[in-house]
Amino acid sequence: MEIGRTPQPAAFRDAREVPLGETMQCQRCGHVHMVPEQISTAFWRDEGLVVIRDIPAMVCASCREEYVDDATALAIDMMRGAGLRADGAVARIEVPVFSFVVLQKAGTG
Repeated sequence: MEIGRTPQPAAFRDAREVPLGETMQCQRCGHVHMVPEQISTAFWRDEGLVVIRDIPAMVCASCREEYVDDATALAIDMMRGAGLRADGAVARIEVPVFSFVVLQKAGTG
């Protein structure tokens, strides 16, 4: 789930649990090799960008599409609904902000 994606990434809409011994086919590219990884997601809250990292997921080895199971997606929704207090953050990042209009006028867009 790259930062530039929509607020509700496809991985969350398509999340499902795969029983042990079954394979999961990537809905994006059709590949069947998924690897367990820890991912991050970002979303806007008020005027600030919030990142949740260390999310357990299955990631397509071919196209890198990310999938989380229903329980994980629900847990993230509940975390968001409960509010994420700044004093609970494990880290802070600085994010560059660009203006489309300024970049376009400068000829870099």
